[in-house]
Amino acid sequence: MVHELAACDWSERFGLHNEDVATAYNFKSPFRTLLLAAPWHIQAALLEYDIYAVQPDGELLSLMLSNDSDLVTNMAQRAVQLLDDRTFPNAEQDAIANIQSLGSVASQGIQSEEYSDFMQSLLPRCRALYRHSVYPTVQPLLLKKWRHVTKAQVLAVEPRTQRALELELRQKWALRIVSLFTPWASQLKIMRPLMLCHDPTQEWVDLLGAARFGTLRARCLDLEKLLRISPGLLPLTEDSLRTFLNCLRSSNASPSTIQRYWKTLKYFMAKYHELTCFTDALKEKKDAIRNEMVKELLKESKKAVVPSLKIVEALEKGTATGTFCQRHLCGVARFLLGSSGRFSDGQHVVLANVAEHGDTIEVRAWQTKTMSLLDNNTKPKVLIAPKKSFSGVPWWQGFLHTVSVISAAEQFEGADYLLPALTRCRGRFIPRPCKHSQGISALRDTLRTLTISQEDTSAITWHSFRVFMADWACRADISRDRRRYIGQWSSESTADQYVRSHRNIITAIWDEVTNHDVFKQASHQTDRQAHENITGDHYFPPDPQDKKRKLSHKGPLAESSEEVQSDEAEPVLMDVPVGDLFVVVAKRKTGSPALFSVHLFTRDLVGVGCSWAPPRERYENLTKQDYIDQSTGTAHEKFRLCSKCFKLHSLPADWPQALPFYQHKDDETASDSSGGSSCSSSASSNDTASESEAFTPPSLS
Repeated sequence: MVHELAACDWSERFGLHNEDVATAYNFKSPFRTLLLAAPWHIQAALLEYDIYAVQPDGELLSLMLSNDSDLVTNMAQRAVQLLDDRTFPNAEQDAIANIQSLGSVASQGIQSEEYSDFMQSLLPRCRALYRHSVYPTVQPLLLKKWRHVTKAQVLAVEPRTQRALELELRQKWALRIVSLFTPWASQLKIMRPLMLCHDPTQEWVDLLGAARFGTLRARCLDLEKLLRISPGLLPLTEDSLRTFLNCLRSSNASPSTIQRYWKTLKYFMAKYHELTCFTDALKEKKDAIRNEMVKELLKESKKAVVPSLKIVEALEKGTATGTFCQRHLCGVARFLLGSSGRFSDGQHVVLANVAEHGDTIEVRAWQTKTMSLLDNNTKPKVLIAPKKSFSGVPWWQGFLHTVSVISAAEQFEGADYLLPALTRCRGRFIPRPCKHSQGISALRDTLRTLTISQEDTSAITWHSFRVFMADWACRADISRDRRRYIGQWSSESTADQYVRSHRNIITAIWDEVTNHDVFKQASHQTDRQAHENITGDHYFPPDPQDKKRKLSHKGPLAESSEEVQSDEAEPVLMDVPVGDLFVVVAKRKTGSPALFSVHLFTRDLVGVGCSWAPPRERYENLTKQDYIDQSTGTAHEKFRLCSKCFKLHSLPADWPQALPFYQHKDDETASDSSGGSSCSSSASSNDTASESEAFTPPSLS
């Protein structure tokens, strides 16, 4: 339901201009209405706690009250102190009741998470105007710590399916789009007749059709950028569109950006208004501006890199070694490589339906990039991975085992995705689908534990696995018509015939490619290289780039020019500690005095004491040769030991031990997590509340 707002309310109270009144329309909420109607001393007391008459502050108040039982009493006592007549009967009890009712009503109406970027940008102005016009003398207590707390950190997190999550995200972005057009609804031809409906907001949302949340999100963000560039763009006319194109020219927008903005405007005008303003003359003007903005004659290709056979073999071995989460992660990646599927395809399958079918592992996707949920019966998409192993390890057995264990867990009942989200330490699964970025980051770190270099893993993306077999089939002279079946770039109309013919063709292609001479030669070369570099089950070699690290980065190990070796030199196996722990050093200096902190990492790439789990580019493997100052024979003064990692552990016996410790201070947590300290949290965005409900896999022998 659209919330009405009298323009005079905001214009008189806050002194907004006419164009701001329409935007302020979106800030109408039950919390704002109740707070503006509250007694003066209640409003003044809340102002001292940085609570203003806007919905986000109401949600913040609710969060504060639910987690601090003494806060409401302190607020009420402060409100009573502001009264001229402090003998008013039951004043404190009334103040407590008023504040509690404000906290409870904050959950009603449109929540701040549905606000557009345009609306978010107006919040500071609304807060400032509210303070200046109502209570300019109040000095806030600045309880800033609460503004860094999110709902997910204090509320229980329920298991989520991919379908439920996408529906929620779609509704969120749809409402965000509607909020941008609502102020001009009476001037938009398609929206205007629907204003008389019982629920016009839902009617306007329905105009977006079956568009998925990813499409709506991209269009919405583009639209918000458009409105920031040209605030008077809506309602769209030929004159406003021409002015907007001139703004793009003056801002030196790229040709692709201009075209994307043009398509975004046409997309929304077709939904909510009309396309008559997109005349041929304006189209020619747009093309002329795009031509002027061309700066690069040739652009670098951004196609996915085909993974090497060494990486494929590492994935297969990873399904039988490492932690449970690492095994499942490698199994998912190897299955997507075998089926030439997208990551999004794997995240839209029912986990319990993964099964063997003779010589293949198969599962049917309920939605893909090219197939909607409505078409999954008439145009089925089945991911088929032949049971072929390049390393000799039956990867499908480890993959099916982890799938069966996860799907049997109560938290994952009804899971409609292959890869669950990971905790911060990446040692457990959370009952919700994993994000694309978190999945590829965890996979790259897992590959590094399997002796794959930083250079090789950094080039890998999820789409690399989709093009692997298509690339090798081309090298093996497989005909184009047959290669199209690998990534299912062609489909049949009948479901039974589609599945049967596809399975046979895919299996035949894999047999033919793996038996081809070009593939055998490359496989033999990869085996020989791997044999020369692997020295044991517990060996953790540094990246191959470490012998040339002076040329590649400015970390703590790049300060001695004598260590630089020529490209022609034979590779040297460095003295990296053998066992379940290995020594690493952060690339950035921390503390006072500023030194490089030394940590002990487990096989999960997590600090054994401090639980530091950084991205790979933020630390380096530390050898004895780098650790010792050659001039003195003692530990180098540029290093400092992590007090938590070395509380119960020590360096190898033949390493000098005399080093200062890096002390972890509680008040440094905020700065560490913001990205400067070597002991900051991992790149994963999962919170503590989510980890408390994470799935603990069985122990592995």
